[in-house]
Amino acid sequence: MPTTTKVLAQALGSWLQYEYALGRGGLFNERYISTPISQVLSYRFKCGVSAEHPHPTLGPVRGGRGAKPSVDFAVIEHYPKVRALVESKWLNDAGVKVEAIIWDLIRLEMVAHAENAEAYFVLAGKRDRMTEVFEAARYQWQNARLVEGLLFDRVDRASVAVEKLTGKYLQKLRPYFEKYATGSFPSDIFLKQPYSYPYSVTAAVSDTDAGQPKYQVWVWEIERNEGGRRFQPCDAFSLSSNEAHCVGDMRRFLAA
Repeated sequence: MPTTTKVLAQALGSWLQYEYALGRGGLFNERYISTPISQVLSYRFKCGVSAEHPHPTLGPVRGGRGAKPSVDFAVIEHYPKVRALVESKWLNDAGVKVEAIIWDLIRLEMVAHAENAEAYFVLAGKRDRMTEVFEAARYQWQNARLVEGLLFDRVDRASVAVEKLTGKYLQKLRPYFEKYATGSFPSDIFLKQPYSYPYSVTAAVSDTDAGQPKYQVWVWEIERNEGGRRFQPCDAFSLSSNEAHCVGDMRRFLAA
């Protein structure tokens, strides 16, 4: 039986080629691909799918005003229990900021850890933009060993550092952490081997080349690291604006 990673990539990738062949490529964006993703999840898990589902662990610790955190798609078997979830990103001509991808991965891991759920990250868009993700310096990050390199690997598993970041990488995530200073975050994130469709075609060739698809989809599953270290940003990064809140939470935890 094919994995959910494979089904998501094949179904969404095929749907993009079909829609493009019918002249609807100009409509493509992150919202436009929500229909095929939700259909795949409904087929795969045989239960309800919720879009923009409230994030079960970040919601209670959200600081300040603004919209409550959510996940793009959640498979709900017995409400409010999350069985599986998906975050998706559409690669347009401007690309996607690497910290936005990292934040999606973090939020996925948090739900997977708390709910014992399956979690998937979907990256879709033009094939030449996919090439940049696997080659361009703008998509570099630090892995679990704090070695700097490209965030994703085309073939192998990958790891992402979250807690022990240095320099510019910490600064990229700091604005996110400041909103959730007392949340419980993973020290590292581990990604399983990815699946792409159409199959691993990432060379930048002209759209007129016969047989070369214009769009491509990559999917990664987040590994559930049950015994992995977790941390609070207010402790790890000295977020002074939330320091009192953090200390208060820790005192209540120790007194419980």
